[in-house]
Amino acid sequence: MTATKIPVRFVVLALMTMSSACCVTATRPPSNISVALDREISQPSVRVHLVGVTDGDDLERFNTKGLGLVDDWFKAGNLLRAAKERNNVVKEMILDKDKQATMVLAADNPIWANWEKYGAKWLVVLANLPASKDEKDMKDTRICILPLDKKRWSDPITISITISPVGVPMHIVPTPKPAKD
Repeated sequence: MTATKIPVRFVVLALMTMSSACCVTATRPPSNISVALDREISQPSVRVHLVGVTDGDDLERFNTKGLGLVDDWFKAGNLLRAAKERNNVVKEMILDKDKQATMVLAADNPIWANWEKYGAKWLVVLANLPASKDEKDMKDTRICILPLDKKRWSDPITISITISPVGVPMHIVPTPKPAKD
């Protein structure tokens, strides 16, 4: 190997590493996700799952199931949840009114690396609450789907989600999808 081939290979390798690192950081919001229980919640505790989801069929599973998805998700033996857990893309939070009514998923939490490795483009938030539906469009309000594309979030922010008796409203919403990607 000649002396000029070694530096060229090193530069190519360095550029490839830098470009892949840029792609990885573009798929996560820039800061923390705060999940809190509303004071009006009647249950003493609520299970919340944050699930990394890819585009296409994976996302469609969470968009099209309607009112049965959340109830099924939290049942023992649910196949979709089991598959996601095997892929290490489910983060469970158990919010307790008396002990820990708010939890924060920090931007440096290891689950982010799992979601990136899996190729997650979306974060699905599911709250194990009694069924409540939006009468206008029959959407299950116990589920919220957030984009993980960094371009969709102001920088820096904390995404705040409050689990209320009527579902999972967000206090900070993503910007519309950019016209050109």
